Amino acid sequence: MVFLRHEKYISLSVIGWLVLLLTACHGRPADIEEMQTDTLAVVADEPSDSLMLYDDEPEPESADMLFADFFYAFTTDSRYQQQRVAFPLKSLDEGGEAMTKADFQEREPFASQEFYASIYDRETDLAVQNDTSLNSVAVERIYLKAQTTDRYHFQRVQGKWMLTGYDTKAVGATPQASFLTFFGKFVNDTLYQRESIVFPLRLVSEAEDDDMGGETELTEGEWPEFRDQMPLPTEVMTAIDYGQTSLSENRKILLMEGASNGLFVKYKFDHTDGRWRLYEIDF
Repeated sequence: MVFLRHEKYISLSVIGWLVLLLTACHGRPADIEEMQTDTLAVVADEPSDSLMLYDDEPEPESADMLFADFFYAFTTDSRYQQQRVAFPLKSLDEGGEAMTKADFQEREPFASQEFYASIYDRETDLAVQNDTSLNSVAVERIYLKAQTTDRYHFQRVQGKWMLTGYDTKAVGATPQASFLTFFGKFVNDTLYQRESIVFPLRLVSEAEDDDMGGETELTEGEWPEFRDQMPLPTEVMTAIDYGQTSLSENRKILLMEGASNGLFVKYKFDHTDGRWRLYEIDF
């Protein structure tokens, strides 16, 4: 299997609710386009080309083409994961300690999850996911209540993706500070959440078949049941940073993609009158 390389179908539980809202809007038959570009934040120190890769068996070249494909294998195959971590894992924090294999296994930073996030300023920025020339990608474990983030740095070494370092920061010290601070409260405070949604909420089906696509609106009363069917993490969010720019302070697209269930949802937020609001959901 390949991470995020399957058909765009909303999960059955979500379909059941959306059918009540959108006539015949039940997923997208086209393959998910996994888009990438090379505008990526680079790890502070380049890893040595002499890192041992521990290859026991030939691996398909395609596993190291798109980062998403590699990351799916990395998070679902523990043996493969151990081969692709440069132990002891270097800390990029000043005075930080390297992480041993035992430390890494105890922390389990990449335990299997149903979906992963990416944050963008514009629709065109999603093209960052499909560039096979990328040499550096960061995966963040964002602790939404504690407002801290562990950032894991991956680089190509001898043509293969390797986890080469990590660091820890407060959310307030990241480029997405304003949005992530808001989002942590948005997913954990239901009253604040309702106050931070533009009702009626616009729902857009992006089905390529015109007969399948469509738009509708969700009322405030319909939101709680709809929300319970959608992927909104409350404790920890795993976000992939392909190096997309973070320049806008007024618009954010939170893309949630399923690791193996075909989920593909875009939450669109804007910042007006001093606060963030959810104004549209695309699926």
